Amino acid sequence: MKVLFSFCIFMLYGICLHTQSIPWYAINGQDVESAIRLNPAYLLQDNLTSSIKLSSLSVDYNNNFAYIKDKSFFNLLFNARRVTIPELEAIAEGNNPAIGLDRDLKGYEMKLNETDISRMYLSGSVVYSGPSYYHRRPDGLNWGLSTGIILKGGINNYPGNITYGPYRTYSGGDFISVGKFSGYADGYLHINFNASKEFQLSNSTRFSVGGSIRYFGSFGHAEIINDEQIDRVTFLQRDEIQASNLLLKYQYTHSNPEDIAGQFIRGNGVGGDIGIFFEQKLNYPQISFFKGGLSVTDLGFLKYGNSLRSGSFDVNTPTILAFGKYDGFKGFDQLVDSFEYVITRQSENSHLSRKGGVSYLPANIQMTLACGFMNYGRVHLYVSSPLVGWSPEAFQIGFIPELTFKYINVLVPFSYNQWTGFRLGAGFNISFLTFGTDDVRSLKNREQLKSGSFYLGISLNKFVQKVKRKK
Repeated sequence: MKVLFSFCIFMLYGICLHTQSIPWYAINGQDVESAIRLNPAYLLQDNLTSSIKLSSLSVDYNNNFAYIKDKSFFNLLFNARRVTIPELEAIAEGNNPAIGLDRDLKGYEMKLNETDISRMYLSGSVVYSGPSYYHRRPDGLNWGLSTGIILKGGINNYPGNITYGPYRTYSGGDFISVGKFSGYADGYLHINFNASKEFQLSNSTRFSVGGSIRYFGSFGHAEIINDEQIDRVTFLQRDEIQASNLLLKYQYTHSNPEDIAGQFIRGNGVGGDIGIFFEQKLNYPQISFFKGGLSVTDLGFLKYGNSLRSGSFDVNTPTILAFGKYDGFKGFDQLVDSFEYVITRQSENSHLSRKGGVSYLPANIQMTLACGFMNYGRVHLYVSSPLVGWSPEAFQIGFIPELTFKYINVLVPFSYNQWTGFRLGAGFNISFLTFGTDDVRSLKNREQLKSGSFYLGISLNKFVQKVKRKK
């Protein structure tokens, strides 16, 4: 099953580096564009009339497939092009792949995990937000416009028994079963329009409903779904197996420039978010407010013409697959055509393929709650969960204390992710800058680098004005 593992690795690293980090930087509303992206009905400070944001950059990376030795996450960001995976490269002579790595890692070589781990995950994202504008009207009808670029991808529920470590231990005659799994990668630009209606229910209570509509222009897409359990995979010899059955579905944008006629935007789509939000001001000695909201985000689809190839492999009889030949990866077209040649030599098997199709975004549901403690600070709670089974996103929960001072807010996010476990982060925002991470390990060298994240956002807060009060 090395070809499936290789396909997923190349798919993720070929298109992009959605995310396994909590949006701590959006939770308090100081970064207006991020707060609106979190919930389109977000209730901002009642003395805010408008906001202009220059840009922001968020990078997130998590996996337990492999690691880079003695490097920091920020080292990796500036040296991503130097990353190699020796164990997936071909031996200089012959068709057999490199088995194992008996020497120390050099530079940015990645070592595949050799342990049998039942929960496998691999995800990454790079999110750039361009200029944005948000306006609050006196009548409570608020609107905003933003732009950005998103590169993201991941693998969901990949079986631990076919990762590279266990794979190397199997010998002739061994057999296993392989469960369902999926992976995808997307890259697209978006233009987003947001509108919300704010209701002043009383002097101390506000309520808001809102939504966003978004245009997508796709740079590239890849998706793989193992849509049924493989009952029996028998290992015959090195890099040769026999599969009893297989239903493997795929989508990808062509890697051959001749197939896409030099297109930059390969697909177009629409989507959006919906949300509700409330705020209750309180007069208790120590508690000043309570607020929260619920949103469904990343709804949408992308439609492709001839730039997308879609299909499925259906194996209905025991079929021998030899994977050594796939190590010379020259693109998805070469990989699919080679796989078709192997399986269709038996008439019971089939390969269906067509150009064009539709891909869907993995939607999420998110909830936020917050409580203010007079002038001392705030406490935030964040919960999110994917709404589709094939999403690489994980269930996440975050508890975020915030200390508020005159010129700076300090946030300390504690979070739990069903794949990556517990994390401790640190961040701050001042009048024009928000910076930090949900994982403080991103800031230092690690013996085995497997994850990291950071966020940087810049706003011109002189465009954020206070409503003048009548005397």
